[in-house]
Amino acid sequence: MNFNPFRKETSGERAERNIRRYWYLLVLLLIVLMAFWLRSFPARFGELQAIDPFYMFRISDYVLTHNFQMPQIDLMRHHPFGATPITSDPPGMYYIPTVMYVLGMGF
Repeated sequence: MNFNPFRKETSGERAERNIRRYWYLLVLLLIVLMAFWLRSFPARFGELQAIDPFYMFRISDYVLTHNFQMPQIDLMRHHPFGATPITSDPPGMYYIPTVMYVLGMGF
C-alpha cells in the first residue's frame, strides 16, 4: 500500500471509510425504523391493542369535545363509584394527545 500524504481522498473512499466507521448507527437506525413500523401497525387498521389506550383515547376525546375540560368524575372507571381523572392521573396523559391532534389537523 502506497501512502501518499498529498493524495486527495475520493468521495467513494470517504463514503466507504465512514460506513466502516459508523456501521452501528445504520443498524440502530434500521432497528428504530422497524420498531416504529411494528408499533404503528395496529393504528393503520384503527385498532387499539390494550386497555390503557382505550381509556386514554376516551378521556382525550372527552377533553377535545368539551373545550379542553377534564371530566369531574368518570363513572366508567372503578364501577360503581367512579374515579376522578383530575386527581388520579397526570393531566398530560390526556392533554398532550389532544393538543397534538388539534395541531395536526391543519396539515
